[in-house]
Amino acid sequence: MYKARSACAALLAATSSVAFAQDDTAAQRADARLARLQRERPEPRRFKFNLLAEEAPKPPFALVLTLPVTYNTNIDTSDTDHRQDLHTDPSAELDYDQRTGTVRLFARVIADADNYFEHEDADASMLVGKVGVKVFDDKLGNFIPYAHYSGALLFGRNFQDHQVTLHTFTVGVNGQIPVGKLVFVPDFQLSRRFASDSGAERSQVGAGLELDGDFIPDRLSWSIGETVQFRHYTGGTNQGRHDVNFQTAAGLSYALTSTVTIELDFNFERNSSNRAGKDYSVFDFGPAIGIKVPFGPTKKLLK
Repeated sequence: MYKARSACAALLAATSSVAFAQDDTAAQRADARLARLQRERPEPRRFKFNLLAEEAPKPPFALVLTLPVTYNTNIDTSDTDHRQDLHTDPSAELDYDQRTGTVRLFARVIADADNYFEHEDADASMLVGKVGVKVFDDKLGNFIPYAHYSGALLFGRNFQDHQVTLHTFTVGVNGQIPVGKLVFVPDFQLSRRFASDSGAERSQVGAGLELDGDFIPDRLSWSIGETVQFRHYTGGTNQGRHDVNFQTAAGLSYALTSTVTIELDFNFERNSSNRAGKDYSVFDFGPAIGIKVPFGPTKKLLK
């Protein structure tokens, strides 16, 4: 009887550890997709050299549809077994962005479904909601402080098998610094993530720098950027884990029309950790087509 109870206890402990590991891996794999989906992509001539100037009237809402087909060199974010595969990650996004005076309110809802051609067990999907505020101040020039909350529901294939829920609170500052015909986009942020499974909870400090420009005004733009994040995990099986994560993103964007773009993206991620098995590198690269349809009533900036 004692041996049977001990065996049951060991099995429960092992099952619990596997569940934490699976949820942690799901969150870990979702980080790169979240970064891609929530990154402000360069558009031809989108740059404003005076961010405090009055903006042209524009619709407050936008529907964004994106269909990338890319190749991933490490779909499990593993330090040893690097499974590779072609995958497609279509997403639908509804944006709200409205500035009144010195305050800009923004909100966004995103759904994506990441599907692999050969390794269907790696398929994943996600629902993300984000709401925040940006503040414009003459004293800060082209630097803009911001704060936002994002919530993410992570699922397995086709929004089945809920894996983990993430709640992230972020404060930071970014800006645009024109240098000739180029634009430097620095960013610094602090964030705290809570999760339905404590192994995915962490505090984070991040800094990034992006360089944007146009090859053909109003038609062909490019960008290259680097982000570094210091991640401190605070719960569950990851208690005491410290990671340094580097993400490099480069891309070309060609505007077919005012609403349709073709993109070529290259992403590289390198994670270094004090926890065994959490060091990994990932390349993800390929083309994408995007459609952005603004809609809603327009109004001029209020002063």
